Amino acid sequence: MAATKRVRRDSLLGPARARREWLQREIAKTDAQLKFLEDHIRAQQERIEELERVGGEMAAARDFLVTLQDCREAHETYRLRLARDLEAT
Repeated sequence: MAATKRVRRDSLLGPARARREWLQREIAKTDAQLKFLEDHIRAQQERIEELERVGGEMAAARDFLVTLQDCREAHETYRLRLARDLEAT
């Protein structure tokens, strides 16, 4: 659905309902992103384990793992805020 049609439809439903629907969609997207990040974190941990076994350089791999974990934490914080906002509406 085109963005303008969606805005028009949502505005007819009322601002509170439109906000709830937006929050629900945003929570669903964030949940999918968190699943995606978990998969990548698990794969990166496996890469690090393999590098440890073969004696490879792990600094960059560990740095990337930290970046993924930081990203997951930011998404979790965002999801909590969305959930609180949804609860308040």
